[in-house]
Amino acid sequence: MSLPLSVQTLKVRSYPPWLEQWWVASACRRLGRPDAAACLRDLEREVRRLSDLFTTERAPHFGDYTRDERLLLAYGLFFFPQTFVRIQFPLAEAMTLRGWRPPTDRPVRVLDLGAGPGAAGLAVAALLEETPEDLSIEVLGLDRSPAALAFFEVIVKDLHDYWPRTRWTFRVGDLRDPSTWGIPPDSAWDLVVVSFALGEAFYGQPDVRVYAWLRQVLRYVSPQGLLIITEPALRETSERLERLRDAIARSGEAFIWGPCLHHRPCPLLAEGRFWCHEVRRWDVPESLTFLNRRLYRTIQVLKFSFLTLGLQAPPPWPAGPAWFRLIAPMAEMKGKFQTVGCASDGQKYTYEVLRRHLDADGIARLRRIERGDVLSVRDLQSAGPATWRFPGTVERSIVKGTSENDEWSP
Repeated sequence: MSLPLSVQTLKVRSYPPWLEQWWVASACRRLGRPDAAACLRDLEREVRRLSDLFTTERAPHFGDYTRDERLLLAYGLFFFPQTFVRIQFPLAEAMTLRGWRPPTDRPVRVLDLGAGPGAAGLAVAALLEETPEDLSIEVLGLDRSPAALAFFEVIVKDLHDYWPRTRWTFRVGDLRDPSTWGIPPDSAWDLVVVSFALGEAFYGQPDVRVYAWLRQVLRYVSPQGLLIITEPALRETSERLERLRDAIARSGEAFIWGPCLHHRPCPLLAEGRFWCHEVRRWDVPESLTFLNRRLYRTIQVLKFSFLTLGLQAPPPWPAGPAWFRLIAPMAEMKGKFQTVGCASDGQKYTYEVLRRHLDADGIARLRRIERGDVLSVRDLQSAGPATWRFPGTVERSIVKGTSENDEWSP
């Protein structure tokens, strides 16, 4: 079986080289080291420290790293690129797969809550500037750390030519307390992004506290706007998003745009064994690779969980097993490929493709399918309880979420 590939995509997966170069040059200048390799080596300890803080040593106030310039530089070189690319996946998916469109008759208003040095806000503006429409964009970056916002502001001043249609403002405020934001509720933001900040802000807090905050934040979203939250792929952070998602779905106060293709209870949360997260390939910057040569972290893929909410309903998916998001990798087994998907009917199913129906080109394309892709397969065949098989004799089509549209034919 040949699998012709047609690609229509917004550009994700790549971190801009000029932004990478800015961080390297800034680190060299601030550390007084003219040699880039020596500068990167000088920050290896801080990168390791941050990596531990964000994973194994999570504790209250672990976000205070922004008070230390060396830690901020380490963040900018190692974590900033990953955060930049991660936020583009759910936004690109909302635009290419769910049909969300930013306004064209006025500036697109973006509120970056817990902005830090600006990775998410910069990434959102970069993606919006790539769209065919001649958009005007306004971004407000809000963070409790003046030091982090200072980096954000210097970046947009130094690199303003790369965001020619974006206007930037910055404000110190506490993500957890909207009364400190200095902006009124119902101020109609088209995109509100909370990127890798929720877990830091509400570490150890009960769900009821986070849910109350979420309801407040939704008041700042325009009727046609979106709220996008990204978090680490850890079980504790991912399952918190699943619980918030279930609470919102029950209340009807907002609609689920992603990752779910339905508004029913999360099947993974009910099962309690695994948790929903993405695993996406990307183009790793050279400086990040250099910093990782002794750290040995997994950097070839980006792992994260996300939740996208809107006040208006997205276009509905046809309900049933034929539309699903991969919630497991596409595993190669003896005689077949197999994965697990959360389908548009709210159920979890196993899906398999027999290798005898595939040629080399088809196998290569299956290997490119990632955890998190959204697929549609026509004429699925039952292969047992809660198990479906891709047919081998009829035309089939797959829509790859976020980045590619695949048309499958025999």
